[in-house]
Amino acid sequence: MTFTVRLLSPDISQEITACNHVMLPAVNGDISILTGHSRLVTILKIGVFLEKTEKGWAPTIILGGFAEMHNDVLIVLVLDIEKISQDLTLEDANKGVEEASKELEKLKGQLMELNTPLENDPNIIEAKTSLDVASARLQACQYINGIRSKY
Repeated sequence: MTFTVRLLSPDISQEITACNHVMLPAVNGDISILTGHSRLVTILKIGVFLEKTEKGWAPTIILGGFAEMHNDVLIVLVLDIEKISQDLTLEDANKGVEEASKELEKLKGQLMELNTPLENDPNIIEAKTSLDVASARLQACQYINGIRSKY
């Protein structure tokens, strides 16, 4: 038994038929979707959308959105989709996380010196988003290289 996945962004429309297992990065934790899953609507965060294939898990980075499962059709509506570059190495992905983390800490330090609230500062929000995307790239790279696996 399988279900259909429609992965939609403003620029990309992809339909995956004959899918039997996906993992979604929901805001409250990863959600595993199998054929016959009950009706569901959830908010997605920046993270890795995983499709189970014969070769293992196929990762795609999504930049937040919504998902709805109903009658064995999963609609995943996202802000953007980032395909994993075949040139991305684990070393490069780790470096990206380190650089994004350092930039975020630097910005936090600057704002704390000025006694400026951090939570609504646009530079902090942008730096957190950059760190989330870099972390998703690292996670996807780990799946591709067989370092990380689900179930």
